[in-house]
Amino acid sequence: MVKFFSTTARYYYNRLKYYIFHTVLHADDPPHSLALGIAIGLFVTFTPTVGFQMVLVFLLAWLFRANKAVGLPIVWISNPATIVPIFGFCYVLGNRILGLEEIEATFWEQLRNPDVFGFFRRIRFYWMTFMDIVWPLWVGSLVIATAVAALGYLLSYYGICAYRLKRWGQLLPPMASKDPPTLQDENTSDQNRDKKGGDTPTNSVATTSPSLADDEAKLDRQEEASVTEALKD
Repeated sequence: MVKFFSTTARYYYNRLKYYIFHTVLHADDPPHSLALGIAIGLFVTFTPTVGFQMVLVFLLAWLFRANKAVGLPIVWISNPATIVPIFGFCYVLGNRILGLEEIEATFWEQLRNPDVFGFFRRIRFYWMTFMDIVWPLWVGSLVIATAVAALGYLLSYYGICAYRLKRWGQLLPPMASKDPPTLQDENTSDQNRDKKGGDTPTNSVATTSPSLADDEAKLDRQEEASVTEALKD
C-alpha cells in the first residue's frame, strides 16, 4: 500500500514538474499569454460547468489570445474526488452573499419523495428546486473563480518573468526570440552584397572559387609565356 501511494505520488510529481518546466516556463509564448491561459483555466475550474470545462477553456483562450495548452490540464482540479468540497464551499458562500438559508436534510427527502403528482408537475418541481441551488452556487463560484484567477495570473506572470530573466536575461526563450528570416531581410542582404561587389552585375559570375581563379591565372601566364617566346623568335 505504501509503495502504491509513493509510486502514484512520484508519478503526479513528475507530471507536475513536466507541466511547469516544459509547458509553462519554456514555452515560446510571452509571460502575459501564459499567465492569462493559467488564469482562464483556474476561472473555469471553479465554475459549475463540469463536462464542458475543457471546451470553455479552449474557446476563452482563443477569444482572449491566451496560451491554450497551459489552461487545459488545470480543469482537472475539479474531478470526482474534489467536486463536492469545491462546489459545496461555493454554494455556502453564495448563500451567505444572497442571504439565503442553507439546504437541510428535508431538502434531500423532498427530492426523493416529492409531494406532487403528474409528470409535468414533477418536472416543474425539480426545475424550481434546481434553480434554488443554482443561483447561490453560481454566485459563490463566480466570486471564488474571479479571486483565484486573479491571484493565479499575478503569481504565474511574475514567476515566469523572474525565472526567464534569471535564466536567459530576457522574457522569451532564446529560440523563440530569434525570428525567422523574412523576404525583406533577404533583399537587404542581397543589397549589401551588391554594394561590396562594386559595379559587378549580380547575374554574372562576380566571384569565383579559388581553384577556378588559379586555373585562369595559370592559363594567362602560359599564354603570356608563349607570346613572349614567339616575339623572341
